[in-house]
Amino acid sequence: MAFSSSASSNVIFAPPNIGHLVSIKLSDTNYLIWSSQIVPVLKTYILWNKKDQCVLSWINATLSDKVLASVYGITSAREVWSSLANKFASQSRTRVHHLKRKLQTLHQGSMKCTDFLEKAKLVSDELAAVGKPLEDDDLMSYIVSGLNPSFNPFITSLSFATRDKNVSFEDFQAELLSYELLLENQNTAIPPETNNFAFFTPKSNQQQYNRKPKNPSKPYSRPSFSQNPRPQYSPQPSGLPSSPQPNQKQHSFSTPKSPCQICGKLSHKALDCFHRMDYAYQGRHPPTQLAAMVAHSNAEQEEETWFADSGANQHITANLEHLTLQQPYTGQENVAVGNGQGLSIAHTGTTIFHTPEAKLNLKRVLHCPQASANLLSINQFCLDNNCLFILTGTHYFVKDIQTGATLLEGRSEGVSIQSSCGQCLSINHMLCQPL
Repeated sequence: MAFSSSASSNVIFAPPNIGHLVSIKLSDTNYLIWSSQIVPVLKTYILWNKKDQCVLSWINATLSDKVLASVYGITSAREVWSSLANKFASQSRTRVHHLKRKLQTLHQGSMKCTDFLEKAKLVSDELAAVGKPLEDDDLMSYIVSGLNPSFNPFITSLSFATRDKNVSFEDFQAELLSYELLLENQNTAIPPETNNFAFFTPKSNQQQYNRKPKNPSKPYSRPSFSQNPRPQYSPQPSGLPSSPQPNQKQHSFSTPKSPCQICGKLSHKALDCFHRMDYAYQGRHPPTQLAAMVAHSNAEQEEETWFADSGANQHITANLEHLTLQQPYTGQENVAVGNGQGLSIAHTGTTIFHTPEAKLNLKRVLHCPQASANLLSINQFCLDNNCLFILTGTHYFVKDIQTGATLLEGRSEGVSIQSSCGQCLSINHMLCQPL
């Protein structure tokens, strides 16, 4: 067989003279008659047709049901190939614009990051197939634009990382999946109602009563943030009775260093005091000056308490004195709150929180006299100061986006908050004290 194949390949092909077999020359009107004479002469036509149909079967076997329906009725492999190339690899401007528009309108929604990345990569591959491949930076920009708002800290960190060096798509994908896993772990560990925080800005002439002050001689006290993972008791000066709160458990395995706030003994804390639920018991009353000083301090702290909310879009205050620049509001709009009622707007203005590193501005603050608390919008706060607001389980950080400098940072410690009307709230917050 090898010898015969070699011998046959060396044979010079001599085209036969078929002029005497075809009596009719092809013209504009005799194609059918001419083909009836020429086809039998072409003995290899049957072999060519078999090979063509075999290739056609191979192509059809690799097509999905939807694509196969689009080439139904085409009988040659060449025609099917041309149809698929025109449909999926056409370099027309209309198709290129369609694919880029598809990337621009891509949103994550409820998809996992893995599915979202795969969907974006498929569109990128389609662009590469039509001769318009995307750079990694462009593809990452499209993906970042479609991520959910919970990935905003990751987007900010990515902008810092890509200032001085390029990040490959593989590294970007790995970091994004790692951040998604971090969010899932945090959502599992932290209850969903912990999205509200308290923001304290003491007045310059207000004396602070902290349990463990870092530097008592330092005249400045930073604003502090709070979150509410679990109820705790507020720190109070020694000798003052502590208000009990229901459904709160706390155990101590060491001898208290401070006396009980109810009976004054050193053997236990107020939570374990025998007289805690005895409303007829009269403990030692604090000095008049100390009681007045604490009452005055609490009243001022209530007025200076700002509740930061990640879902609010405007700053709101009930105290007009908080606004350094103010002007009357002449519009007809109201502020919608969670109970469905509207708060009337009396004034608008701005205010400033002073820190050693920078001045933190609150712009477009709405003065609503009917508001029961001062509300700080985290989103508007970041826009006003071009900063990054980071909250963890134990600390908080405020960083400048352009320089990366830390403007504020602090740690958490338990404290209870009272409303401006003097009634104690039913929940406790975690006060974040400056480091």
